[in-house]
Amino acid sequence: AGKGFGQGKHHYDYINAFQKLGFAAFLAESFHPQFQRECIDRGMPAIAYPEIPSKVNSGDLLELDLRTGRGHILNQDVPITVEPAPQVFLSILAAGGLKLYTLQKLAIGNITQPPPGL
Repeated sequence: AGKGFGQGKHHYDYINAFQKLGFAAFLAESFHPQFQRECIDRGMPAIAYPEIPSKVNSGDLLELDLRTGRGHILNQDVPITVEPAPQVFLSILAAGGLKLYTLQKLAIGNITQPPPGL
């Protein structure tokens, strides 16, 4: 996607839709900050990659290590580098989103589903 991806309101519906379609992450030249935060809150990475227009083509498959920021465009065998994700983002993503991360922290346990009504 291009610059400022995710501008506008009510991002939750289409973040959920992309998750249900099997998307593992969003990769764009840049993101609206609120959209990027909402993606993390929902457990879906939103990675800014300014070189996307010149390096990535429609249909390319990418592999990326969010901890190091290093990855590859698999079908081109081209390395890419992005800003490594902060540890707190990695923890939120590993938990499945902010809600589950918070519940795990409060309960000091391994909660995989929010309680009914949350």
